[in-house]
Amino acid sequence: MPDDLAYRRIDQARVQVFDWPVVRVPDGFRGGPVLPEPEDAALRHTRGRRPVDSFRPGESFDDLLAGDYVYAGPIYGHFGHFMAEFVHRIVPARLRGLKFPLLFVSTQDHNPHGSYGDFPDVVKEVLAFLDVRPHHLRVINRNTIVERLHVMEAGSDLGGGPKPGYVEALATYCRPRLNARHGDTARPRKLYVSRSALKPQGMLLGEAWFEGQLEREGFTVFRPEEWRVTPQMDHYRKAEAVVFLEGSACHGTELLGAAMMERSFILPRRGNREVHNLRRVVEPRSCSFAVLDGCADFLGSAAADKQSGQALSHLGVSCLDLERTAAVFRQHGLAQLPGLSEDDYATAAEADLRRYMTWLGRAGGPLHAGHAEEVCAAFARRGGRRPDLPADHAACSRLDLVLK
Repeated sequence: MPDDLAYRRIDQARVQVFDWPVVRVPDGFRGGPVLPEPEDAALRHTRGRRPVDSFRPGESFDDLLAGDYVYAGPIYGHFGHFMAEFVHRIVPARLRGLKFPLLFVSTQDHNPHGSYGDFPDVVKEVLAFLDVRPHHLRVINRNTIVERLHVMEAGSDLGGGPKPGYVEALATYCRPRLNARHGDTARPRKLYVSRSALKPQGMLLGEAWFEGQLEREGFTVFRPEEWRVTPQMDHYRKAEAVVFLEGSACHGTELLGAAMMERSFILPRRGNREVHNLRRVVEPRSCSFAVLDGCADFLGSAAADKQSGQALSHLGVSCLDLERTAAVFRQHGLAQLPGLSEDDYATAAEADLRRYMTWLGRAGGPLHAGHAEEVCAAFARRGGRRPDLPADHAACSRLDLVLK
């Protein structure tokens, strides 16, 4: 059982449906059990150990739900956010002996997940892995008074990582379940967890070319989007070394327990804050961990928020520093990477940059002309050829004027 996690049974609990979208900046997480008292802070939705939820004032609660329920959280379809933020009350509740049905809270105005049948497949798979069946849960779609609601503190939160004792509890709870599903399945020895087959945004330029260099040295390129969740977990725990390119794939380890991975690494695409948050996910589940610092330079983002014009860094692009990358991979005994060709890499990176600009510049896309020029200039300063902007660059310029 995780150490010192808060728990409270609330009689006649007031539960608000969430605003849509559940996750948004700056005022997401508006809904859930109404817990405004300071002593209940740990029971609320937190990030970095601080409550980030809020509650709409003056609302009525016209629906009544009789019986005992365990609060599971909002239902949300994004893989990374579900794994990082909405799954970590279940195991602590079960280990505490709370066998009541789980209560998920849906959203108002726009309600894509109003019943179990509407849950994304990845959510259904995770729940099945945790032995939660459809008849073990309830979804509420309106503000509701719940007769007895059991609220367990989440074992981990985004930015804060797992709390004391939680990864040990996960090892106890999840290892036998993985063994039962995949225990005899052989997996590759070295994994590079790739983003190269995703939409061309938030990308490492020339990544597919780099993967070819790694495959020559015994790496298997692993694309998590091609696998269900439990085989992903099984790959990560059975590999001798796993290199994650910074991104949501790291959250595929959230239900692995202490020391269930051997050697793990994160190759950063952006700044230290993003890697710091992901490190708190991966490191506690690994026998050894390191950040592959300095391998990539962030060039910026050509995508912008359409209201503020602010560049969206998670949709930005980075370039490899080949000399530094080879040195870092050798330092950690991952690969030798002899004779990496700067010219070949520059050609691959330029092609990816063109794909990136074209994708962002599609009809309705978030391409911002000013930011795009800055990214192209940064690429040129690194010795690459400055690509032309998309054919609808004039439309992007008009958008730029509107945003200004």
